[in-house]
Amino acid sequence: EGSFTPSLANTGLGTAPTGYGYYAKIGNVVHVSMYFAGISPTSAGNTRINGMPFTAVVHGSAFSLCSYAHGTILGDNTNGGGYFTGTSIDVISTNSTGYNSWAVGNTKYGMWSGFYFT
Repeated sequence: EGSFTPSLANTGLGTAPTGYGYYAKIGNVVHVSMYFAGISPTSAGNTRINGMPFTAVVHGSAFSLCSYAHGTILGDNTNGGGYFTGTSIDVISTNSTGYNSWAVGNTKYGMWSGFYFT
């Protein structure tokens, strides 16, 4: 168990905001929870969360997933998710494999949680 410092990467963000993250690792399974606040996107763009505590390994077609738990950063799309790749999460739209986009504006926040294999 421990903490880590995730950061957001998005074509609509000038600076990648850092967040707060916590993890629990049991064997080769890692569970993460993350929170980001004070995000002010100037435009929508492709989204990625960097800085996972361990490198993800995808076993065959068993993708490891992350869920958007709560927040205002995705606007009306409150069900976005993501998949782990290396030490990052590619945030995707609901019912899609394409990147999700931020809601433009000031003082947004978001929370994600998920698990992956190492």
